[in-house]
Formats: sequence, C-alpha cells, structure tokens
Amino acid sequence: MLKLLLALFLCHSGSAFASEPSATEVAEINLIGSDGQSVHLARSPERVVSLLPSWTEAVCLLDQCDRLVGIDRYSNWPSTLKALPVVGGGFDPDIEGILVLKPDLVLVGASTKANERLRALGLNVLMIDAQTYDEVHQALVTLARVFSLPRQAAEQRWLQIEDELASAVKALPQPDRNLSVYFEVSAEPYAASPDSFLGQTLSRLRLRNIIPSGRGSFPKINPELVVKEDPDVMMMSEGNLINLSDRPGWSTLKAVKNHHLCLFAKDVANVIVRPGPRMAEGARAIVDCLRQQAGLSSIDAEVTR
Repeated sequence: MLKLLLALFLCHSGSAFASEPSATEVAEINLIGSDGQSVHLARSPERVVSLLPSWTEAVCLLDQCDRLVGIDRYSNWPSTLKALPVVGGGFDPDIEGILVLKPDLVLVGASTKANERLRALGLNVLMIDAQTYDEVHQALVTLARVFSLPRQAAEQRWLQIEDELASAVKALPQPDRNLSVYFEVSAEPYAASPDSFLGQTLSRLRLRNIIPSGRGSFPKINPELVVKEDPDVMMMSEGNLINLSDRPGWSTLKAVKNHHLCLFAKDVANVIVRPGPRMAEGARAIVDCLRQQAGLSSIDAEVTR
C-alpha cells in the first residue's frame, strides 16, 4: 500500500551510469554496466526484457512500458504488466523463454544469475546495481539514455520522487522522530543497514537505525545485537512475526512487549524494499504505521495493508 523479501532486489556502483549523448551520437548508445561490461546499442531498444522489479518499474516511470516484452516473476507494478510473458526470476531466469522474445536489451541487477550465458547467446545485457538514493537517481538517468530520452525526463521524475519523500517526512509526527528502529527484510534475519537506500529512508524520516554501518546494505545479523540495542520499534513483513518468539531474548524486547511493531503485508513490504520509483510510497507506508500507532502510546501491533 503505499506514496519482502530478499528476493529482492534492488541494487550499487555508479559505473552503469552514462553521460548524455551529443547531437552526433544520438543513434548509437554506448554504456558500461555496473559489472564493467560494455553494452553497444545501434539504436534505442524496442524490445526489452527486465529481470528486476526495480528496473521494470523505472522503465514504466519513464513512460516506456510498451517496450517491455518480458518481465521477471516479481515485477507486478504497474498492473498492466500482467499481460506480459514471465521469464523466471533473477536467480533462475528462463533462458529459452528470454531467447524466444528476441530482446534488443536485457536489464539485470547484481543478483541476477546467467548474465554471462545470456551474453554468450548474443544478447545485450545491461547490469544496473543501485543500493542508494544517488544510485537510483543515476539509474533513472541511464535508462533515459537507453531510450534516447533527454536527461530532463529522468530529472523530472526524480524531483517528483524527492517531493513525495519530503511530504512523507513532514507527515511523521514530531514525537515519533529519533525513535530507534530495527527493520528486518527477511527472517534469517537480514536487516536494513544505514548503507542501504532503505536505511537512508529511515534516516530521512529522522529514525535511528540500530544496525551499524559498514556491514553492507542488508547484512545478516546476530539476533543478540537486537537484544542489546532493544529498539523502540521493530518493522518487518507480517510473515516474520511467526518465529519472533523463538529467538532467544526477543520476547523481552520493549518493542515486542509493548506491541510497537510495524508488520507490513507482503505487497507493502515489496514496495518498501525495492530501490526505485516507489521509494516515496515505501516511506509513506512506514510513516502511516507510526502515525497509526499514535506516537507509540499503548497500542497493538499494526499490520499495514
């Protein structure tokens, strides 16, 4: 709902980000992916397969949805994508299915498997890995370049995202700011660190992430760390609540005892953990949960749907 899981997504490195073309090179497009691999396109691609939900959504944000001929099983926004062929997922792409679609370009993320095999079969494969706000911004610029759009097309969309993020920040009640927060992205458990776009979202909302930086974007954490930090609020997919009481010491956490839990329905969690056009929607989902909890006064756990 709103302006999980480590089947996830989304995605570092500014190396995939190309400068704007000059007037003499509009027809040909030359890019370098986040993996350092060069991509040469004789012209803007008409047939695109996306193996990552974030980039599927970004393509559509730039009004290029009609160029998509195939998507991964997790791409579910906008709803018009339901009519497109599904070619597996990032971890298990359907190679034969992709070949049948005869794409001019395949968009992938860092976690996508079989990139080299796709290249060996003669396909143009562009890896875009974006894990921070700046990298998502640059990813939009790169995709505008792919589709021979002016840079301003990407910049306008980014400004809209930033405006919506600012609105979400303003909507968070003052008493809820500076709360300590634990955001779990999957039950192993993996958590959002300050180095991730999601960690940056928490920071923008003036929430204090208990996970230290320097461990990667979504590190696997020792459950004892959460016990030690004893956060004010815990956020996760509602499905993760099942094994919460099985973790030593977690039943004593104040967030658990006081039911200060933001439990996101799967479709909402998917929005929150994707670095892309709906980051502001994800931020709003977090704000809505905290607002429903009315300053974390005595309430029950909220399931945001």
